Amino acid sequence: MSIVTAEQMASHVAFCARLSPVQAKSAIEAVGSVILQHLAQGHTVAIDGFGLFEVALKDDGTKGVRFRQAKKMREAING
Repeated sequence: MSIVTAEQMASHVAFCARLSPVQAKSAIEAVGSVILQHLAQGHTVAIDGFGLFEVALKDDGTKGVRFRQAKKMREAING
């Protein structure tokens, strides 16, 4: 298994969305930033076909992020 970098993702997103690689990288960074902003405010973020991000309280009293995959994602990775 390998790690896909932000640049590799941006290249693929650029091709799929007909954007320049710079535009795609900027869009990916913006989505990440918006998700973080909403989570920091205590909101749950749902992305159709991808999953649900939500703030969860850990046993030690700190907060973390829980991710629940969407059915479409589960089916894609399980074949």
